[in-house]
Amino acid sequence: RPGALAPNAEAVAEALKDDSYRVRELALDTLGNLAPQEDLVQFAERIAAMVDDASMEVRQMAIEMMGRLQPSDLEKHVGAGLIAALGDNFCFVRSEVLLTLGKLAPEALERYAPVVASKLDDRVYSVRLQALKTLGLIRPPVLANHTTAILDSLEDVNRPVVEQALETLGELPLAL
Repeated sequence: RPGALAPNAEAVAEALKDDSYRVRELALDTLGNLAPQEDLVQFAERIAAMVDDASMEVRQMAIEMMGRLQPSDLEKHVGAGLIAALGDNFCFVRSEVLLTLGKLAPEALERYAPVVASKLDDRVYSVRLQALKTLGLIRPPVLANHTTAILDSLEDVNRPVVEQALETLGELPLAL
């Protein structure tokens, strides 16, 4: 039952400092289950700090947890660490960042459109695919600025990327 153990959430948050990556990962997951979504924001600073963790699993979980914040709260905590995670060595982390950015309100997401579009050249097709999905959430006038990069995705060797590029291009009006 989410929220049933909410009074204990602070004690769980203390485990974010543990030396064991597995304890830190479980603490993040448990925090998400203990704190009602609207109360998760009180831990947002600590969660955002975990984006720089040495463990890929902890980084990915922290980014996933940030994605559980309300869009307005997420916007306040999208910082250099989250954007820097788009350069993470692990594709799962990069994909999670793109998925999380896609949870922002379209106006907020638009500020990050250039960095999202830069992932259309990622070496891993699932990251390119998620970048296209995230770009598709941007309002057409701003999305139009990235038409060339999206059109280049039509040459991708992976069919799902090509299909998503077509869907994303379909968000654009015929004439702007």
